[in-house]
Amino acid sequence: MKIVLIGNKNDKEQQRTVLYEEAQQFALSKQILFFETSAKQNINISKAFAITARQTVQRIVEGEINKDFCSVEYFYTDHKNNYEIYKKYKKCCLCF
Repeated sequence: MKIVLIGNKNDKEQQRTVLYEEAQQFALSKQILFFETSAKQNINISKAFAITARQTVQRIVEGEINKDFCSVEYFYTDHKNNYEIYKKYKKCCLCF
């Protein structure tokens, strides 16, 4: 399983609810990737996807991941509006 922590909307610094250092330390403690992104300013969007996809494909090729059991899970927390979204997709684009 590959988990990536993405802090979105880093172009809205004045509305930040989690410090960069706090998120980075959390990611390090869990040994997961961490990116801060901004879709509006196109910051790290492609990089986050490309690195995650590359590492996942490599793990499939090396046999660490069984491609028959691949899935994508999505969890989003909106602290400002106080709601969470969780979605799971059974097959993902990387499972060839």
